[in-house]
Amino acid sequence: MVHPELAALRARIDVLDAELVVLLAKRAAAAKEAMDLKAAAGQPVFDAAREAEMLAALRTQARALQLDEVRVAEVFRAVLALCRGER
Repeated sequence: MVHPELAALRARIDVLDAELVVLLAKRAAAAKEAMDLKAAAGQPVFDAAREAEMLAALRTQARALQLDEVRVAEVFRAVLALCRGER
């Protein structure tokens, strides 16, 4: 039998995971809009400088929250790939 406190924590984590998926969908939609605007303006879709700047800021935020900054950057690289439609 699962401890009631553990069950409550698992339920809370499940809610947070579901919220993350919703946020990923919103981010992907916003990224698609940005890519469409860039394409319409004849600009390259990929902006390495912007991506590096964003990842650096996220690493700083991760450190401030006592998260592993390397892992957070890995997660966001996966998010960026998802939003670009990469597999």
